[in-house]
Amino acid sequence: MDLQSVVTVLSLLVGVIGILLQYRQIQLMQTASPPKRSTSKLWWRAPAVVALAALTVLNLSVLGIAIWQRPAVAAFSVSGWGGMGLPEGRALFLTAVAAEADPANRMMAIAYHYAAEMDVDDLKELQKSALFDIRKGPQTMIIRLDAKFLDEANSGKHRAANYTLVIMPHSVERDDVTTFRRLRELGGTVVATMVGPT
Repeated sequence: MDLQSVVTVLSLLVGVIGILLQYRQIQLMQTASPPKRSTSKLWWRAPAVVALAALTVLNLSVLGIAIWQRPAVAAFSVSGWGGMGLPEGRALFLTAVAAEADPANRMMAIAYHYAAEMDVDDLKELQKSALFDIRKGPQTMIIRLDAKFLDEANSGKHRAANYTLVIMPHSVERDDVTTFRRLRELGGTVVATMVGPT
C-alpha cells in the first residue's frame, strides 16, 4: 500500500471516529437536558456530522480514483541480460521473470546490432534463443551468436547489443520470426527492449 492510500485510509478512520463521537456527544447532551422535542432521529443533521460525512465521501472518492488509476502489475520483467561464456564460445543471456504462467504463449530472447540505418522492425539479422514455455518465476534464456554478429562485436564495430524479450502464440515457431514486423503479424508482442554489452 502506497503513502497516498495510507493517508486516505487514516482520514476515513478519523472521519468515522468523528461521526461516532459526535453521535455519542448528542446522546449525552440529550440525557443531561432533555429537549422539548425529540432529536434522537436528527443527530445526523448536526453540522459536525455533515462535515465529517462529506470528508469520508471525499476520501472514499480519492481512494477509488487511486485504485482505478494504479497501473497493473507487470506480467513480465527482465532481471538481467549481458554476455556469457559457453564451452563452445561466446553467447548472450536474458533472464525474464513472469508473474504467472501463460500456457497459451511462449517467450523468446532476441539480440541484435542496430545502427539506425533502417526501420528496426525490418531488421533480419536477429540472434534468437530457443522458445520457452512461460512459467511463473525467473527463466534464463541463452542466445547463441552467429559468426557475423561475433565479428562485428570483436572488431569494435558494435560495442553494445540490443536485447529484446518477446512473447508469441504457442503455434508460432522460432524460425517463423524473421523480423519484428513478422513477429507482430503472427500475433507476437515485444515486451521489453534493453541495451547491454555483447
